[in-house]
Amino acid sequence: MSSVVNIVNLWYNDNRSDKVYNVKLELSDPNEQKWIVDFEYGRRGNHLVEGTKTPTPTTYQKAKQIYDKLIQSKVNKGYEYIQNQEQLQAKVSSMLLNLLDVFYKKDWISNNELQKLQGMLRSQDWESQRLAEKLINTKIIK
Repeated sequence: MSSVVNIVNLWYNDNRSDKVYNVKLELSDPNEQKWIVDFEYGRRGNHLVEGTKTPTPTTYQKAKQIYDKLIQSKVNKGYEYIQNQEQLQAKVSSMLLNLLDVFYKKDWISNNELQKLQGMLRSQDWESQRLAEKLINTKIIK
């Protein structure tokens, strides 16, 4: 039975991507002090692909080196640290609310559309927020 010692959640977003990458440093065998580095990644809100960087458990020093290197490689590619899913959703909603204001000021959406989308983004319902994101992305693509 392994126990997670460290976990880092990362997020990447640009005009084509909205994805997460999570990295875990785990103690896999407390008796032998063997460690593993696991990860999961994928599009935010979808099933994440799981994998490992340590096919066999290793020492703490080696696992920590692999863990740190993996995180740094993702940060170098533009991923940002996030604390939890709530922080991520708040960040995305904030970005989209700002984008809606721009759309409205440029007359790309009506006041009625603006109010509906703002309400969806501010709701506590994840599905409503995700639907609003998709609708906004549709407007961007047009």
